[in-house]
Amino acid sequence: MANFFRTIEEVLADWGRRQRQLPSRNELLKSEILNKLQATEPMLPKILPQHWHTPWLSFAFTSLALISLFVGSLLPLGTSTTVKTLNNKDVELSSPFSNSLSIRKGDSIFFTPPQGYEIPITDNREFTRTDYSANIRTRRVDELVENIGDTVRFLGGRVDSSNSSKQYGHVSFVVPADKFESFRRSVKRLAGGRFLIENIYTENLLPQKQSIEQQQKNAGETLTKLRSEKNSLISNHKKVVAQIQSKINEVDKRITAVRIKLDVTNDPSQREILKAEERRLLDEKNTLEAELANENSNYSSKLYSLDLQIRENEAILDSAFKEDQKLVDTVATVRGTVSLGWISVWEIIRLYVPVNFGFVVFGIAAIAAYLIHRRRSYLFLPD
Repeated sequence: MANFFRTIEEVLADWGRRQRQLPSRNELLKSEILNKLQATEPMLPKILPQHWHTPWLSFAFTSLALISLFVGSLLPLGTSTTVKTLNNKDVELSSPFSNSLSIRKGDSIFFTPPQGYEIPITDNREFTRTDYSANIRTRRVDELVENIGDTVRFLGGRVDSSNSSKQYGHVSFVVPADKFESFRRSVKRLAGGRFLIENIYTENLLPQKQSIEQQQKNAGETLTKLRSEKNSLISNHKKVVAQIQSKINEVDKRITAVRIKLDVTNDPSQREILKAEERRLLDEKNTLEAELANENSNYSSKLYSLDLQIRENEAILDSAFKEDQKLVDTVATVRGTVSLGWISVWEIIRLYVPVNFGFVVFGIAAIAAYLIHRRRSYLFLPD
């Protein structure tokens, strides 16, 4: 009953074990074979060269490698950006992956030094203005834009504009000058050194500072002079008016005295003399009054002109103070922009492999094809 449930594999295996046995002449055959092997020399393979064929495949890969190297040398990895420096010379800034790199300069100071102005060598002050521009390639544009904005705010700066998409991003900001290096370190940690290009524009605003100071000095001196002239004008006007008014008062007294005499005198000849004196005094009074009116008119005109010049110089001085504060604020802050662009895996490979990738691939293929061709050029045959 036990054999009834055995599978066909088990039945065949059992039959095979029962049938295993050595042939009857096993020992004899074994000894004969060993004797023949010992009497015969060992067979060594002979390597017979085949007819040589040109390694066309290797040549083809070599040609492709050279073409790839040539084409790669003609195609630039990035574009160049022109930046205006302090001496107005163009500087080319090349980027291995950037096509949107730019440097932006802020509004110029109102008081600019005259053409050909040179900074005196004795003035060694520095009012350094700094503009910053960076270009980042990343696969996380949205996230990086948000992180850069948070970094600016954390350092006490201000984000002026920000926009982002899956492919591109842009952040415009202002940070305190003493926090600028901290910001740069943070950006490098966020972006990575290979994917970041920075451009820093610095300029000593000493010429503008000196120009503003000269404007302040000139306006201050002019203002002091005009105010002094105004005080002198007022003082002189008061004296002249007082003198003329005193003469008018004296003439009025004499006119009054003559009229009193006319009232009590009945002598015709005496009255004619008094009337003539009265007419003369009235003419003198009219002359003095005209002189007073002319003095008042000239005084008003001169006073208006001085007041106008004073207001203009006060405005110039106020503008100079504002420009000076603007310069100080400019020096105390760093204005910058960060442009972000999405980067593909192929571009990342190109950053880490500085040589032409196609040249490397086709070169390896050419070498491999040549080795395979050389190996197949020989035939192994026994004697």
